Amino acid sequence: AIPLDYPVGMNAGEPTQKWSPRPGIIVPFTFDNRVVGHTTRFFDDKTPKYIHDIQPGYVFGTDLQKPDWQYAIVVEGVFDALSFCGERPPLILPLS
Repeated sequence: AIPLDYPVGMNAGEPTQKWSPRPGIIVPFTFDNRVVGHTTRFFDDKTPKYIHDIQPGYVFGTDLQKPDWQYAIVVEGVFDALSFCGERPPLILPLS
């Protein structure tokens, strides 16, 4: 399960934000508690819908595994993995 304090960021698309005026969500990719990349999913009708910065061979969530887990659920994408968060959704942090 994704920890409830996993740092997922939302952008409401405020035009005053210089880095991204488009509404979307940014999910950092971590390894050994370091950010090693990210994926961004935009919510508007423009393209691109996704922007990725992924290292070759990176698998999302491997550093979140627990030693007592007996099974791994493999899904297609990051947002599918985020949906397996337990009883509550992951923490959404505003980026401002």
